[in-house]
Amino acid sequence: MPAVREFRRAGLVAVLMALAATSPAAAQAPSDRLEIGAVELESLLDLQVAAVSLREERSSRAPASVFVVTAEDIRSQGFETLEEVLRSVPGLFGYRDGLYPMMGVRGLGLPSDYTTRLLVLVDGHPLVNSVGIGESYLGRDLPVPMSAVKRVEVIKGPVGSVYGPTAFLGVVNVVTHGPGAAAQEARLYAEGGQGRIAGGGAGGAWAGRLGPVSAAASFDLYASNGFNYRYPELALDTRPVPADLVVRGRDAAEQAAGYLRLGWGDFEALGGCGQFRRDISSAPYESIVGDPRTMLENLTCFGQLSVRHDLPGGLMLMGRLAYDDFAYHDAYGYDPPPDGYGLYRDDASDRWWSLEARADWTPSPATRLMAGLTGELHRTMQVAYSEQLPSLVEDPVNGVGIGPIRKDYATLNTYLLAEQTLFGTLRLHGGLTFYVHQIFGSRLTPKLAAVWQASRDDVAKLVYSEGFRAPAAAEAYFEDGTDYIGNLDLKPETVRSLEAIYERRVADVATVALSLFQNEYRNLIQFVTVPAPGVVNPDPNDPTQWRQQANNVGSLRLRGAELAVSVRWGTLLRAWGGIAWQEADQRTANFPELTGNLAVATRWPWKPLQIGVNLLAGAARAKDESAAIPGQTPAVDPYLLLGASATLDVPGATGLSVQLAASNLLDAVVDHPVTGDFTPISAIRDPARTVRLFVRYRP
Repeated sequence: MPAVREFRRAGLVAVLMALAATSPAAAQAPSDRLEIGAVELESLLDLQVAAVSLREERSSRAPASVFVVTAEDIRSQGFETLEEVLRSVPGLFGYRDGLYPMMGVRGLGLPSDYTTRLLVLVDGHPLVNSVGIGESYLGRDLPVPMSAVKRVEVIKGPVGSVYGPTAFLGVVNVVTHGPGAAAQEARLYAEGGQGRIAGGGAGGAWAGRLGPVSAAASFDLYASNGFNYRYPELALDTRPVPADLVVRGRDAAEQAAGYLRLGWGDFEALGGCGQFRRDISSAPYESIVGDPRTMLENLTCFGQLSVRHDLPGGLMLMGRLAYDDFAYHDAYGYDPPPDGYGLYRDDASDRWWSLEARADWTPSPATRLMAGLTGELHRTMQVAYSEQLPSLVEDPVNGVGIGPIRKDYATLNTYLLAEQTLFGTLRLHGGLTFYVHQIFGSRLTPKLAAVWQASRDDVAKLVYSEGFRAPAAAEAYFEDGTDYIGNLDLKPETVRSLEAIYERRVADVATVALSLFQNEYRNLIQFVTVPAPGVVNPDPNDPTQWRQQANNVGSLRLRGAELAVSVRWGTLLRAWGGIAWQEADQRTANFPELTGNLAVATRWPWKPLQIGVNLLAGAARAKDESAAIPGQTPAVDPYLLLGASATLDVPGATGLSVQLAASNLLDAVVDHPVTGDFTPISAIRDPARTVRLFVRYRP
């Protein structure tokens, strides 16, 4: 997509932010007046969260399964992306396909999901677009610098009673340092692996006051040549491939991101913009292996203006206006016509306005009532084309190809929430959402929960919740004339979840949580291989007679147990992790029955030196049937990933630290199942051992 369009879209967001910042009432929003994203920590063990009930509360009292990772946790392990943070959370596991990282929750991680079922928030602002392709917000495409992050809140399980359809598997709320908070940082880092320096980056964060306006700003820059990847299955490929099956020099990536929060009185403005580009080494869609033209890039920008006002009698009124702009572009190299498509391109965009209004009434400490609505107006576009081939529809802007496919639609999400505390120890919580999608209909999603504070150190929770997910635009409508066909008959996905949770605080230094859960998923959507239109008896060995199409693949019942532990022993020891077991009633691709996470950081025996270790483990996972080839193994092996870090606070230089961090320290081979788009490749490997050297200054 031409650069002028990208800067024009970024300019629209910048104008919205500027208008918010210059509003005559937009000054001095102290961080404790904000909604999601401005909660002070009251305890190292029982952290505050804001994403469960749209207000700050202790995690032990929140009516959900919640886990929090703080900024200090993130720095102690040398994590640089949201994916790395979430991989350390019990019950979550990461996977990838060479394009974007993805995240599974309690065993469910559908290949090529691209975070369409996990809602990612930034200070309460939802990022996930409705195109459903070309992003994950978990890797370098997150438009928020990690130096701005104060903590990451993770809610496991559907939260449709507040947020609507995207919170299908859970919610991740990235909380940044608020306007005026003391959060200055500058950092430089380099990373390398496979015997060479691959790249590096720089970032920084600043917070303070500009007259009557409180502000927080941050930025990130990153560039890397990436790594070389070996794909053993390329030996089965009919395309020209390297003799040693190693694709070299096709993993480069670049990122630039910036984020700004401004506060003034009852008003707050926030906005961010991030651009991400990477080369693709795995050659999906039968493109040329190692072709230098194969790449992807996206631009995500958003701006939001919100106002909150407290009235007598415990009534709070809140309003929010936001604009989001997402643009995606990729290119795949093929042989020139008539043998191939030449250079084939895909473009997609989603631009939407959103408006939210909320009333929150707390007539007494024991009672709370809340009502709100969120409306969104989307304009989506998708187009696929080859500049060298005539096709079905002519597009005078981009050449010739399929499209453009444009879909404009509105959504409305209304929600009600009621909470009542009985006897001072029993909290009853009920929520109900009525979500209306202009194309895919409407759905009621309820939630009921009870939280019992049995003693100072013991809490029991029982949570029933439902979720709903409308098909993404890429699933329902996208056609490219070569590999994909649309499916207008898709039904929305639904989930019902029941969970029992017991939490125990041990000696004021540790918290142990045990969860038992059962989830019933219906009408799950996944891309499958189907005969091409008009082909009656397709030849199994002729890929031109087959297409990829999103289908409702059926129902799935999942049950399991999860044990999570968190230890905070002053400044000497920080540790968190757990183990999750789950089973499904039928074979499911990329489903691990067992996952484990552990992260430990200690300053013993010398306080200026912090040593960190993190461990990830997972059971074997079945491969996707659409990628299966006779003679190949039907599953990927169990995995074990070890990471380590050492951070030295430089003596005599206050605020200056140096950190050496390594991921995949043992250089293990870890494979992740992919869909049939990558045939003959059926699994993509995790990056090789990566080493990072950080220099940070935090006055």
